[in-house]
Amino acid sequence: MKPKILRKGDDFIHCEVAYVKDITTRLLDSLLCGGIKTAYFRFPPLKKFPQDGLPFADVDARYALKLGFTARPGGIRRLGKISGRPKLHLAIPATPDEMADNYIRTDREYFLKHFAKLLPENEKGYSRRVVKKGFANSDVVLLLLDGKTVGMACLNQPRERYGEMCRLLAWDCISPKLTKAQRLDAHYQLSGWLMKLCADVALTAHVDAFNVRSQKFHFKLGMRPDALAARVR
Repeated sequence: MKPKILRKGDDFIHCEVAYVKDITTRLLDSLLCGGIKTAYFRFPPLKKFPQDGLPFADVDARYALKLGFTARPGGIRRLGKISGRPKLHLAIPATPDEMADNYIRTDREYFLKHFAKLLPENEKGYSRRVVKKGFANSDVVLLLLDGKTVGMACLNQPRERYGEMCRLLAWDCISPKLTKAQRLDAHYQLSGWLMKLCADVALTAHVDAFNVRSQKFHFKLGMRPDALAARVR
């Protein structure tokens, strides 16, 4: 089925499709040409999440795909559970440098270490200056265990998107080295933080199509895939 064209610029195009499975290599080939570098798609939110992730196996590796997830205001779920004597706790970075250093370390250790080969060159790490500028007005929280950062979340300030105010969860991570009990505690604390800050505003997140584990986490949070951005690597 052909997509509905919502908007077109010099180097981008916005479309609407009836089903996420309509986004194929053939469709991207037809759109990402003639100077168009990025195609944005909207589709009805998925109510059920496929066990193996969304069906993009047939999309050529020439294209980098990033899924958009959205939770309605007050739609974030409380995950995990807290132990009787929690060792994990949330803390706000004391300075912009502390925030940037923790972002760079967690990005490198928890994400780039595993997925750098699948990313476009301009997404393979950022400088301290870029991070400080990008998150200058964001709400940022660290998840600490014995004084060491084992998780982090960065939430941008509200802005209008498709006619409603929303916040972008620009970065969230939890160390894969935590025990099961610690991970449940981490989920409980981070989801509670998001519930508090997004009680009356929508929440969005962008997740790489190859990162199925992250997709599942955001789905459990109450966020639903409803958009996709595709561009030539």
